[in-house]
Amino acid sequence: MTPKHQLSAIGLCGLSLMASNCFAQEQPYYYGGVSVGQSETNLEADHITQTQIGNGFTIDSIKRDEKDTAYKLFGGYQFNRFYALEGGFFYLGKPHFTANTTPAGTLNGQTKMQGWNLDVVGTLPMTDRLSALARVGLIYTTTTATF
Repeated sequence: MTPKHQLSAIGLCGLSLMASNCFAQEQPYYYGGVSVGQSETNLEADHITQTQIGNGFTIDSIKRDEKDTAYKLFGGYQFNRFYALEGGFFYLGKPHFTANTTPAGTLNGQTKMQGWNLDVVGTLPMTDRLSALARVGLIYTTTTATF
């Protein structure tokens, strides 16, 4: 996963935290939400070119679409104002490319990135309107590439 993918995933997780604004309640409760944004990747044209040169092809041009819509669905259970258990599913999009080659041909490639998370969320109220948050958990990510 490139640093841009990691930053996108971290951003989606951060947005999910902002969506839950009921930290002051003393009674346990369920919560959920949706985060939507844009993901961006870095398709490495040099790597694609070097791979194909080894197969006897030369890359004439590469058209890349490195951005896509990303989203996260999440839900959790707030045990008290200090602890919650949260799970979610995230999708980071399908960036793709088309490379024109010599001898005449086309190479198409696409990746699909998605996963899930399960976290324990800790909240430390600082004031009535400000809290410090920390999360520790598991994340499972899959990337599927097709050419």
